[in-house]
Amino acid sequence: MTHPLPAVSQFVCGQPVTRVDGQLKVTGKAPYAADNQIPGLVYATLVCSTVARGRVNHMDTSAALRHHDVLRVLTDFAGVKLPFDTRQVSYFGQPLAVVIATTLEAAAHGASRRCSLFEPTNVDGYRCTAGRYATRAFHSRLHPR
Repeated sequence: MTHPLPAVSQFVCGQPVTRVDGQLKVTGKAPYAADNQIPGLVYATLVCSTVARGRVNHMDTSAALRHHDVLRVLTDFAGVKLPFDTRQVSYFGQPLAVVIATTLEAAAHGASRRCSLFEPTNVDGYRCTAGRYATRAFHSRLHPR
C-alpha cells in the first residue's frame, strides 16, 4: 500500500525544480552518450516490407551498397531462427533485411534505397498489388459504407 508524503507534498508538487545539468545542456557543454566515439562501431537498420501480403521474389541490394558507408546488406537469415519467414510477407512493415553501415545515417539511407520485387497474393478475395490497396481493401471490409 502506498502512502502520500506528509506535509512535504504541498511544497514539491507544482514548484519549479532546479536541474543540476540544466546549465550544461543549454550551453552545449553537457556530455551525451552519442558523443562517445567507439572505434569500429557499426550501426544497423531494418529493411521492412512495403506491402501487407506477398512473396519476396528478389531483393536488389546494389543501390544500398553503392553508398560508401554501407558495409553490408544481410538478406540471408538461414542460421537464425525467426518467428516468420523472410521470403513470405505476412504484414506491412515486416523486417526483410538488415543494412549494416559505419554511421546510423548511412544505415537508414541504405535501408530507404532498397528495391524489393513482391509477388502479390490474394487476401480474403482481394488481389493485393500494393500495400496501400491492401490497406484500403481491409478498411472497406471493416467499415462498409
